[in-house]
Amino acid sequence: MKSQAEGMALMHERQAKFEQDVHESLVRLEERKRADAKSTRGGLDYEEAVLRFVERAVRGAPVTVEATGRTVGERPACKVGDQVLRFTAESAFAGGALVFEAKRDGSYAVPKALSELDVARSNRIAAAGVFVMARSHVPAGFPSFARYGNDILVVWDEEDEASDPYLHAAILLGLALASRRRGPEDAGNLAALADVEHRIQAELDRFDKMRKLVESIRGDAEKPGVELRRGRDALDVLLR
Repeated sequence: MKSQAEGMALMHERQAKFEQDVHESLVRLEERKRADAKSTRGGLDYEEAVLRFVERAVRGAPVTVEATGRTVGERPACKVGDQVLRFTAESAFAGGALVFEAKRDGSYAVPKALSELDVARSNRIAAAGVFVMARSHVPAGFPSFARYGNDILVVWDEEDEASDPYLHAAILLGLALASRRRGPEDAGNLAALADVEHRIQAELDRFDKMRKLVESIRGDAEKPGVELRRGRDALDVLLR
C-alpha cells in the first residue's frame, strides 16, 4: 500500500510537471506570435503564406508564378509587387499578368491599398492586381472582398480556412481581369468571364451573410450552418 501510494504521488508529480511545461510552452508560443504580428518578421511570414496559397491555387494552370518581393521591377529601386502570375505562350491570354501585394499593416486603408496596387501594376507590367490584407490588422471600412476597376481588395487569415474562398475567388477574378488585355476577338470569352465574376460575387455575398448569421446565432446555428456549408460547396465548385 505504501509502495502504491508513493508510486501514485510520483505519477501525479510528473503529470503536474508535464502540464506546467506544456502551459509554459504555449505561453511562449503565444507571446512569440503576438510579437511576430507586430514585427517586420510577422509581415514577411504573412507574405510567404499568401505566396504559397497562390502557388497551390494555380498549380497546373498555364501561368508562370514568380516571387518578386525582393527584386527591383521596372521602376528604379522599386520592389513593390510581391508576386506575379503571367500567362504562358500556350494560353489564349499569353502575356497577361496579375500582381499580388500582401500586407499585415493596419495603415493601409482602401485609398492607400489601391495606390499601392497602382504602383505594383506599373512596376511589374501587370494588367490587374490583388491586394491581400491580414484579418488581424484589417482597418475599419476595409472590404472583405471588393473590386475597383482592375484591382481587387481581399481580407485573408492564414489560420482560418473559412477565409480561403475569398482569396481563391480573388485569384480567379484577378486572372479574368488580366486576360482582358486581349482584343475584341475575345468578346465571347470576356462575356463568359463577366458572368463568372457576377456569380463569384453573388456566392461570396451569400457566404459572408450566412457566416455572420452563424456567428450571431450561436445557440441555434444548425440551419444556418447547413446553408453556410452549401454556399461554401457551391463556391468551391464554381471556382474549380
